[in-house]
Amino acid sequence: MDESNPPNPPPKKGYFYGKRKRSRSHSRQVKKGLGNQKQQSQQPEPAPPSTSDEQVPPSEPIPIKSVSYSNTTKKQYADMLASCQLELNDALQEIKKKDKLIEKLNNKLNRLSSATELARDKAREAKVYAKTVEQDSKKTTKKLKEEVAKAEKKLAQSQVIIDAEVDRVRTIEVGRRERAARVITQQMEKKLKRERMQIQSEMKAKELEYQAALKDKDSHLKIVKNIADARLDVTASLHSENIQLKKSHSLALDQKDILHRQAMTEQRKKAASIIESKDLKLRQQKQDIDAYQDFAFDVAVESQEISKDAAKTKKDSLKKVAAAEATATKRLHKFKDASEEIQSLKEELEAARDEMHVTIEAAHVEIRKLREQLERKQEEADEFEAMAHLAGKELENFRYVKVTKTGKPKTWGPVVTQLVVEMLANGTPPSAISANILSVCKLLIPDAPIIDELPSIRFVRSCRTVLLHLAKTLAAYEIASQEVFQQLFTDGTTRRQTEFQNVIIGVLTPAGYRRVALDGCILSEEHNAESVTTSILVAFQRSGKLLDLWRSVTVELYPDRQDLLDRIPPSSELTLAKMAKGFTMTDTCNTARRIQHLLHEEIKKICKEKGMSDEDIELHKSFCWQHLRNVWFGAVELALNNTLLNQLEESMSAIPSIYRVNMDIVNLYRAAEKMVGGTANYEKGDGKNFVHFKNEFHPTTFLYPLVRACGGTRQDLCVEGAPSILMNLPMYLQFLHWRMDACGTSGDGILATNLYLNFKSSEVIAQLRVLSILHIAICMPVRWLAGKTESLLDYDFGYYDMGKALDIMESAFMEIIDDPGKFLDEDFMMGLFSEISDKVDPFKAYLEYMFEEKLGNVVENTKSEDDKVLPYDLIRAAVFYPDRDDIRKTDDLCRELAVTAASAFLIEFRDERKATAQYLSSIGGENSLAVISESKRKAGLGKESSNSTSESLHGTVTHLMKVSGTIRLDHAAGDGMLQTNGHVDRNVSQYIKKNRNDKSDEDEAPSLFFQLPEELRITAMIAAKRGAPTLRKEHDVALKLQKEADLRRKRVEHQKNLENAKEEYIKAWDLIDIYHSERGWKKLSQAMRVFNGISSEPTRLKAVKEQITIRVKGFGWKEAAHAWSKGGTAYDSLELMKHFVDVILPMEAKLGIPSEPDFKLQDNTTKYAL
Repeated sequence: MDESNPPNPPPKKGYFYGKRKRSRSHSRQVKKGLGNQKQQSQQPEPAPPSTSDEQVPPSEPIPIKSVSYSNTTKKQYADMLASCQLELNDALQEIKKKDKLIEKLNNKLNRLSSATELARDKAREAKVYAKTVEQDSKKTTKKLKEEVAKAEKKLAQSQVIIDAEVDRVRTIEVGRRERAARVITQQMEKKLKRERMQIQSEMKAKELEYQAALKDKDSHLKIVKNIADARLDVTASLHSENIQLKKSHSLALDQKDILHRQAMTEQRKKAASIIESKDLKLRQQKQDIDAYQDFAFDVAVESQEISKDAAKTKKDSLKKVAAAEATATKRLHKFKDASEEIQSLKEELEAARDEMHVTIEAAHVEIRKLREQLERKQEEADEFEAMAHLAGKELENFRYVKVTKTGKPKTWGPVVTQLVVEMLANGTPPSAISANILSVCKLLIPDAPIIDELPSIRFVRSCRTVLLHLAKTLAAYEIASQEVFQQLFTDGTTRRQTEFQNVIIGVLTPAGYRRVALDGCILSEEHNAESVTTSILVAFQRSGKLLDLWRSVTVELYPDRQDLLDRIPPSSELTLAKMAKGFTMTDTCNTARRIQHLLHEEIKKICKEKGMSDEDIELHKSFCWQHLRNVWFGAVELALNNTLLNQLEESMSAIPSIYRVNMDIVNLYRAAEKMVGGTANYEKGDGKNFVHFKNEFHPTTFLYPLVRACGGTRQDLCVEGAPSILMNLPMYLQFLHWRMDACGTSGDGILATNLYLNFKSSEVIAQLRVLSILHIAICMPVRWLAGKTESLLDYDFGYYDMGKALDIMESAFMEIIDDPGKFLDEDFMMGLFSEISDKVDPFKAYLEYMFEEKLGNVVENTKSEDDKVLPYDLIRAAVFYPDRDDIRKTDDLCRELAVTAASAFLIEFRDERKATAQYLSSIGGENSLAVISESKRKAGLGKESSNSTSESLHGTVTHLMKVSGTIRLDHAAGDGMLQTNGHVDRNVSQYIKKNRNDKSDEDEAPSLFFQLPEELRITAMIAAKRGAPTLRKEHDVALKLQKEADLRRKRVEHQKNLENAKEEYIKAWDLIDIYHSERGWKKLSQAMRVFNGISSEPTRLKAVKEQITIRVKGFGWKEAAHAWSKGGTAYDSLELMKHFVDVILPMEAKLGIPSEPDFKLQDNTTKYAL
């Protein structure tokens, strides 16, 4: 191909791939192991009244075989009883000690109450004192106001006298007196100035003393607060002493109590002395205030005298009055501030009192907790004493439940059976269960002789059937308890040459939408839709019988407990009539669609039997959108492969076939995984050296992980695996060159050469680029939407709204065909589903997270942000704005391949034989948004759009069959059902914390089995043991019927082959007879004469075909065969005649004419032999 291409348009301004600003913060916590695991003590469960497999009347006790113990065993039990008695005595002593401690705590509480009362008295005294100070301040302020008023009045009188004196002075010797008055006035001014300064200094000193007094009040309040803090410290000390008391039970508590009383006594003495000293200071301050009031009165008197002496200085007297008014106002403000401070002090006292109440209440709560702990200890002692009585024969009753009349060994009871079942459900191999039980008991209860015998491997393996029975019973219980079934999922597969089906019911519970596997292994006799449908209906009936068995066992063991029986729904509640308005989900193959149709017919029939009308029945057929998506990409992969094969046919023919170079992209992924993948178990692979090579020569380059191509065949693998190969390709080429050339490695060069030739090809790079764009722009969004529709109810997006995504893709691919350049336009391709993302916020958040926030480590286990990149952001940059020459050179070819891919998509969308066409609006699909009603669209809200749960159940069964090897098919299905449903999970995650602050799972509800009352758990386990043989037999019979049907079908095929052979043998004799008649062409001259004598082309063609058929079917010469047409064009008579002359007549001369047909039955075995 021509590698020259126009330059690629530059990236958008402001867009930096791989280094976008992250819009959200990430919590990347380092996993630190298991951490501290919570432990819960479990008491042994008492044996039920009757747990035998046979019906035993309630009036007759269950026979228990007498057990003969050796002297050693009796001594052990005697020692155990003695130790139990000693421990009981110790517990009683502890209880007496704790009673004494409670008495001491009560005494402390009384002392604390008295101290509290003392504090309250002090607070009341402080309140009274503050009130007195406030009253005194008000009185002082009032007196000052009165004195000021008197001073003003006297000043006014003085003013009158001064005015009269001035008039008199003016009339008598004005000049002389004015001079004398000036002298006197100057002297008086000096005197007044000195006195005013003295008064100001004295006032300032008094103010300082008053402020000091106020500070003393603050210190007094602080002392009161210190007393409250001391009470808090006492309470905290009491709490710590109580904790220490519970741990040590020693005399240290009394010593701390003595020290505490001494500290409290000293604190009270100190507080009393401080309060007394402060009271003295406050009394002294009161006296000072009285003196200050007297001083103010003296000042007023002196002011009156001064005003008389200054009769001639009216102006100066007025200034003095103004100064006096300012001083009074200032003092008034100071008294107001003092009042406000007193109010704040009162509020602080109230707060201290409230805090003291809280402290006392906390002390009471702590004492109640201690009493509750003592009561629990007493209960534990009682339980321990009860456990002692389980020794001897009662321990036998705990472990065993019956003895047969023939003297056969006893069977294990429901407790041990449940223990084994839970360990099997947790994935423990049967051979390790008994050893694990022994290890746990010896480690957790080392001194208790509770292990006398352990379950055998035979019993453990038989418990797998019990597990299957329990899984089916619990599934039937949860499904039958629901009023309405939302969805029915079913899918089939083949394992160990056995075809089986599963059925899963989707229900809406208070906890949300749940999928419950009813049966994971449904065997049908025939491999057709009718037989599978019948088997599914039978599975519902058999699950209902399991509920009836559970009810009968419950009635037998607890005949007077109607409340227990009411909790188990009857078999009539497990009916498909609850699917009247539900959705059935299958994949898109013809058999699955036929099963879906038949199921709808049967459901309608059951609903009508229940009395429902046609208006009450509204069934919906739904198909898995993950299957639909895979079908699209499978077609696209094939179209791209064929296009490139046609272009490279000549160059590929020049490459030796030993290197196995082709355009199958999935084979390229498998080869890459074998060669450089770290997980491929391939002997000639070199993944370990590649990792070393990458760390050595490309330490700062992000290595994209390869998809698992060697272990799967899903069709979207073609797009999912493309980005990692495309992004890692430069490192792969360098490594292959280094390995093949520089290192001189030989002996395994076929795989390396295959990869090197593919990675150097521009056509392969273009194919990888196109598939990478399809992955990030189409596959990822559609896969997320298909897997999340059940949780998008709040966003008005459901099952039928997936048709919106289909319509968007159809419109986009039509635009790409018209303008191929749009396929390389990031805004166009990455914004295809913007209409949906603007409406569905979680979908928008998912896209933003994947392309703008999800980080990948360049260096493993790094914590630095500098060593992290945005992997999908880098992929977008590489495919839309490439900076590598090998990618930039593929622009033209990518546009061509884009048209091919878009055409393949449109062909798949519009093929009315396939399920996708039902959802396409442009062709009026029956389930498209353009056709369905709004009510039907809303019926799809909250429903799943994929059959992933059924696929996952099959995957779990496959995994168990690989791990366990010889496990039965139904047993593997039972384990898979428990893992899918989670009915016996003990919520282990709540005991395993990632860190100390991890509390995410503490409130998670227990699983279904542990939500049941203990009596129902026991009866469920007993019912499982009783019904296990029947369940095992039913599976074996169904498996036998299926195998017999397979054998029958093969016999029918064999008989049909025999009948066909007889007909062919007769036809061969007829053809030999024709050869020996005049119609047979025996020589060349005869053949040419007859052929040339026929003028009609159809007649000549018929004659030549007859002669060739005589040799092929009559003589049995397969080498003489010739096709009648090629590529839709029929061969004419001349071409067939040439074959007759050149091939058949020489073969006839060589082999001779057979006297009878050389005919044998069809033999499909190989023609080769050793």
